Amino acid sequence: AYSSVRRRVADSLLSIHRKYSTETKKSAIDISRENLASHVGITPETLSRTLHDFLDEKLIGLDDDRNILIFNESKLEKLKN
Repeated sequence: AYSSVRRRVADSLLSIHRKYSTETKKSAIDISRENLASHVGITPETLSRTLHDFLDEKLIGLDDDRNILIFNESKLEKLKN
């Protein structure tokens, strides 16, 4: 069950990232944890655990404003497939 959560979070992060990034500007994902959890269809607590796992695995990072930065797009892509 947790692998499907990881897959859905990875898919949502990549979708949002690709929607708002350009080739010259990689944008941080500026979305509240509550809104992202709602978008994925999970609780904020489950999202928090998943994001911490992604941080530990160096798939994502956080900027000074706690926005999400994608560090390893190809590994996130593999997770969602």
